[in-house]
Amino acid sequence: MAPTTTDASTAQKMTNGGVDNSGRTRDYSTLSNADVICAHFMDLDLEVDFAKKSIFGNVTYSLSAEKWRKAQGGGSQLPQYVLDTNGGLSVSAVEAAFVSADVRSSSVSTFGPVPWKLLPSPHAVFGRSLHISLSEELEEQVVAGGEGSVAPIAGDVVLVRITYATSSEAMACQWVSPESTSGKKYPYLFTQCQAIHARSLLPCQDCPSAKCAYRAKIRAPSWSQTLMSAVLVETKTLENAELSKKEFTFAQKVPVPSYLIAIVCGDIVSSKISDRVDVWSEPKDIEKVAYEFAETEEFLQIQVSLINGVATMFFLCHLVFPMVAWRTRV
Repeated sequence: MAPTTTDASTAQKMTNGGVDNSGRTRDYSTLSNADVICAHFMDLDLEVDFAKKSIFGNVTYSLSAEKWRKAQGGGSQLPQYVLDTNGGLSVSAVEAAFVSADVRSSSVSTFGPVPWKLLPSPHAVFGRSLHISLSEELEEQVVAGGEGSVAPIAGDVVLVRITYATSSEAMACQWVSPESTSGKKYPYLFTQCQAIHARSLLPCQDCPSAKCAYRAKIRAPSWSQTLMSAVLVETKTLENAELSKKEFTFAQKVPVPSYLIAIVCGDIVSSKISDRVDVWSEPKDIEKVAYEFAETEEFLQIQVSLINGVATMFFLCHLVFPMVAWRTRV
């Protein structure tokens, strides 16, 4: 079936965090309604469990309530928010809060439950859609604004928080046993979300037209290092009576589609190629990797000269990663 274009009168009213989505074409590889409503920011709060081969926690999406009321023709009722899931991903709760635009989701203490359902019969390729009902009846949270607004847009924001867990069958997650690593001591995790596997890593609108900036906290075993397709902002050790973990905080200011979300967790170390280029690998292989990418800074200088601008990139390379390298703009 050929793609169809959204009705012009409606399309003119559709925006995504201030970006005009007029003339948006439906993407038939997603079960979501990204052609109707999109988030402009997301917060991830996750934990890596190597024993269960699972990543669990929650994702909080920020949606502009005012803009999407207009998308519905000015009515008071917000549309449903439909997301993709796959690979046995399980959802345990969906909550929402109605806040002012300058409030960070992490500062909202009270979320209220909202109706939701996962369609019972999964598609063999596209998985199951998660349907979340939103309405103006969401209780407005009176929260003082602070530094670090969720997005530079005016109006009210609906925060939608989904508590979930991935399964060992998640297509995006590759769990490598210690025996298959170079060090032979610790397990290793990396994700590969291309082309439509992000929906097995988190409930999302898994299509290139839906882009989000994001913030993330990832907790992992104390022996591990975690990286994402984002800037590592902070690393701290969490101590309790039973075990020790590390918590890694990341920020990605550039709105990216779901297929560019990436996580790696394992016994890895870095080597600095230049002031703006680092490579990462298992300790046993770091010298080989640094040698292989020794000319990266030279390549980057040529790229910058061609675009007559300034670019900062982090190149992350892993021997068991299926792609030779991946990059993230910062």
